[in-house]
Amino acid sequence: MDHKLQLKRQELEHIKKWLSELQRESKRKPIIVEGKKDKEALANLGIQSMQLHQTHKSLTSRIEEIAHLFEINGIKDKECIILFDLDREGRKLYDKIRGDLNQVGIRVNGSYRNFLLYKTRLKFIDGIDTYVNNLTRSINH
Repeated sequence: MDHKLQLKRQELEHIKKWLSELQRESKRKPIIVEGKKDKEALANLGIQSMQLHQTHKSLTSRIEEIAHLFEINGIKDKECIILFDLDREGRKLYDKIRGDLNQVGIRVNGSYRNFLLYKTRLKFIDGIDTYVNNLTRSINH
């Protein structure tokens, strides 16, 4: 078997496992993405998320809404997952929002973001569905 093909198969296997775990987590923890296209890309893969940026709402009010979700649902284990773009701007926003959430008592699970950062070539969350589909196609051809 071609070495490149074997590496692609391993990558796809890891991504499918990551997606399955993320899908399971999404039923118990909020997954926060930057915008509408990011949310749609995850939805195409069967993962529900909430977008941070919304017209006419400040970041502070969105953080308060996220904190309120835990309260109204009686969730004691206050943890969420943030999937922002993996470029410099996404990193800055991730650091800021993680700090803001920590200040209101919400932990951020960074392992899902770190997987994408260190184990894939993906840079933008809104392309994750295309990334997975292209990887699958390249293996099947």
